[in-house]
Amino acid sequence: MLSVLAGVVVAVPLATALGLLMVSRTGLLRHIRELETMVGSDALTGVANRRLLDRLVGNSVGASGQQWMAYIDVDHFKRVNDHLGHDAGDTALKAVAGAIKESLRPNDTVFRVGGDEFAVLLEACSAQGVNAVAHRIRGALAGLPDEGVGPLTVSIGVCPITASRHIGSARRVADAAMLEAKRRGGDTVVFAGWVPANPGQPQSAQGAADWQFVTPCQ
Repeated sequence: MLSVLAGVVVAVPLATALGLLMVSRTGLLRHIRELETMVGSDALTGVANRRLLDRLVGNSVGASGQQWMAYIDVDHFKRVNDHLGHDAGDTALKAVAGAIKESLRPNDTVFRVGGDEFAVLLEACSAQGVNAVAHRIRGALAGLPDEGVGPLTVSIGVCPITASRHIGSARRVADAAMLEAKRRGGDTVVFAGWVPANPGQPQSAQGAADWQFVTPCQ
C-alpha cells in the first residue's frame, strides 16, 4: 500500500499503513532514527551488536588517546543452557551484559559479538586503568545474585589499539588473549603484548608479531 506523508510517497505494508498515516513527517524521521539505533543494538541484551563493531574494523587509535580492545567470554556457559535451559541462558546473558556495562566508564562501549562472547572498546585509558576495569567486570559477575545463573566467571583478553594495529587487528589479538585466559583455567585477565608491571615503568620496544601473553597483578 502507498501512504502519502507531507508530499512524500512511501511504500509500506498494509498492516502499518494506518499507523503511518497518523504520524507527522517529523515523527516518521524519528522512527527511522530509532530503527537505525535498533540495527546497531543486540535484540536480547540491548548493548551494541557485532554489526556495529564490524563497521569500526578499519579504524585506528583516535584523538582521545590510547584505546584498548577487550574480549570477554563467560566460562562454562554451556552448562547454563544444558542444565537450566535456554530461557535461563538468556536471563544470564542479560545479567552479564548489564554487569559489564555498569563496570565501564561513560566513554567505553560494550558489544555482544555472539553467544556468550562480548567485546569492549575502551577509550583514553592506561594499561593500569584497563586492568582495573577488567577486574571490576570480573567482580561484578562474581557478585551476581544466585538466581539459578550466578555467580559467573569470565575469561578476558585485552589488546591495545594503535595507529599500526587497527580495531580489526586488535580484535583478533584480544580474542587470542581471551583463549589464552581460558587455557590458564578461566576467571582471569590476559593482556596481549608488553604490559608494564608497575606504574611509570618505560615501555619496551616490541615488534607487532612478537606477542606475549601476560597476566598483570590485580
